[in-house]
Amino acid sequence: MGAYWIALRRAPRALRLFLVFTFLANAGLGVYQLLYPLYLVRLGYRDDVVGAVSAATMVAVAAGALALGPLLRRHGAWRCLCVGAALLAVAAAGQALARPLPLLLAAAALAGLGQAGILVPTMPFLLPHTSEEGRTETVAATYALLSAALMLGALVGGHLPALLGADVAPGAAAPYRATLLVGVALIA
Repeated sequence: MGAYWIALRRAPRALRLFLVFTFLANAGLGVYQLLYPLYLVRLGYRDDVVGAVSAATMVAVAAGALALGPLLRRHGAWRCLCVGAALLAVAAAGQALARPLPLLLAAAALAGLGQAGILVPTMPFLLPHTSEEGRTETVAATYALLSAALMLGALVGGHLPALLGADVAPGAAAPYRATLLVGVALIA
C-alpha cells in the first residue's frame, strides 16, 4: 500500500486533480445508477420502460466509446473528459427533470455518451502524466478509486431519499429527484 501513496505523492498536480475529478464524477454516477431506475418506477413507469431507458444508455456508451478514438487523438484526453462530464451532468439533470418518455430516452442516450466521455479517456490521460516506474500503481489506484467512488455514491444515495422525505410520502418521486440532483452536482 505504501507504494501507492509514494507514487501518488510524486505524481504531478494535474494527475492529483484528475483523481479528485474521478472521485467526484463517479460518486455522482454511483448515486445516479442506483436511484434512477427507482425514480422511474416512482414516476409510474413499468419495468419495460426502465429497461428501455437503461438499454438506450448502454448503446450510447458503446457508440460513444467507439467515436472517442479519433476525438481523443484530435482534442486530447482532458478536453474529452471535460466534455464527457458536462454531457453527463446535463443529461442527468434532464433525466431527473423530464417526464415524457421520448425526452427520457434522449437524455439517457446523451448520458451514455457522457459516461463514455469520462471512462474511455482515463488511460490516455493517465499515461503521459505518470512516470514509467509509478505507472502500474497509479493506474491500479485510479481504478480502485473509481470503484470506491461508485460504491460510496450508491451507499450515500441509498440513504438520501429517506432524509429528503421519502418515508414521509411513500410513492413520492420528489425525494428521489432531489437525490438525483445531488448526484448531478457531484458529476458537475
